[in-house]
Parts: sequence; C-alpha cells; structure tokens
Amino acid sequence: MVRFEAGYQKREAVRSQHHEPHKKAVSVAGPEIPLDFAATLGRYRRYGPDGVNCFDGRTFRKVIRTPEGLRLMVLSCDEDGYILLSVHPEGTPGVYKSASTVAGKLLGLTFNLEAFYAFAATDPRVA
Repeated sequence: MVRFEAGYQKREAVRSQHHEPHKKAVSVAGPEIPLDFAATLGRYRRYGPDGVNCFDGRTFRKVIRTPEGLRLMVLSCDEDGYILLSVHPEGTPGVYKSASTVAGKLLGLTFNLEAFYAFAATDPRVA
C-alpha cells in the first residue's frame, strides 16, 4: 500500500480541465491509491458552500492558512486518476507543503488502512 506523504509529486506540471492551464498543479495522490474523490468530498456538497470550502462535485476549493498567509487551495481529479493540487496565488515550496498536508487530511490519505483492514479481519461485524 502506498502511504501519503505531504508533497507527493509523482507528476509535476500535470494539467486538468478543472485547473487553470497557466497555473502550476502537482499530484498529491495517484491512481494506485483507491480513492473515490467525489464521494470522499461529498459532505462539502451536501451541506453547500461556506466561506472557506466549496465543492461542485468535480473541483474542491478551500481557503487555507500557509506560511505566506491565506491561499486558495484547489483539488481535482484528472482523467488518469491523479488528484491534483494547485494553490492561488502561487507561493514557495512551504506553501505547497502546507496545502499538501491539508489535502492529505481532507482526503483521508494519512489513515493507516493496513491496520484497519487487519482489525476488520478479526471482527465478524466489520468484515
């Protein structure tokens, strides 16, 4: 199993129809991680946009605090299954590291699924 690490950049400068083409977008997770992007972030759509979070079913936007101040973090999933992250306005690597950490927590990429699966295998109510 691939574990999430903040700053995961398997593909740099990848583009998605949901990202502005002139903006830098980095991959925070690849298709090897079993993740349903829309279902994972669906709670933000069910309750509607607020002042900090907005999800339209394809693109998630969140205002985050970074070492350089407030930024708009944009997440989307491209046609190859890569989850793309961009930050507006762009900043230093520290800004992307902060955004990657937030993205990993939002998407549940920091959870130890191997331990959960081992636990679930021993409990017939969960298995």
